[in-house]
Amino acid sequence: MSCEPERPTVADAPPPSVQSGPRSTYTYERFGVTAVLHVHASGGLLEVTNRTGSTLGRPGIVVLEASDGRPHAMDVRAPTPITDTESVAFTLSPHRRVEPARIGLILLSFGSDGYGALVPSGGPQ
Repeated sequence: MSCEPERPTVADAPPPSVQSGPRSTYTYERFGVTAVLHVHASGGLLEVTNRTGSTLGRPGIVVLEASDGRPHAMDVRAPTPITDTESVAFTLSPHRRVEPARIGLILLSFGSDGYGALVPSGGPQ
């Protein structure tokens, strides 16, 4: 019997549509990692599926503002490593409020490894 708390899964996560205001969806699909980020003015939801064959470090998200490239890290609540074949959902909150329309680029990392940029999928929703 493990004393560790259960980790949330993608199925446990609330749908991003419960947030009010405009939101945007961004995706990343490379190297066995699928990540979907739903961003809204007050934070976001990051869904990650790991098919890399190894454990990924704790996820990190940095948003670069479109107007001047200023970086804004988003807090990943309860970040944990993601084992191979696992799908996990993480809630995010921004250090500083960045409206979805002002997002220039979103960078994804796991542990100390930068994985690259997420791309918009379909525009504002």
